[in-house]
Amino acid sequence: MTEEDTRSVTLRWSGAGLAFESATDHATVAVQGGPDRVAQSPMELLLTAAGSCMASDVVDILAKMRRSATSYVVEVTGWRAAGTPHRYTRLKLVHRAEGTDEPSLRRAVQLSQDRYCSVMATLDPQMPIDHEFAVAGAPA
Repeated sequence: MTEEDTRSVTLRWSGAGLAFESATDHATVAVQGGPDRVAQSPMELLLTAAGSCMASDVVDILAKMRRSATSYVVEVTGWRAAGTPHRYTRLKLVHRAEGTDEPSLRRAVQLSQDRYCSVMATLDPQMPIDHEFAVAGAPA
């Protein structure tokens, strides 16, 4: 049996409002609950986690395909349920790339979602996740 890869964070309350600091042994990020909006909320951080996990995979996969992008942006939108606990019921990721071709970008996104992105794999498998693509300056 193999040992599981474990990760941990420590959340420290600032003492004011619902502001927290989330720390690992190598990085710190501000987290903001409630209406104050001085940092990303926990639900916004979930969108950040999903988008950044997929974006890292896509950049790496495109490089391995020798179809590297010169620019890549992912915009992540989540729709939340009206009732508590207001979970996400649908996600949409818009992938904007330059310097690669759309079929390669689509393939990289599909591989990330289906095989590599651990954040996406952690989300409810029944939740719809839509992707849109905009590619400019594709190689000849």
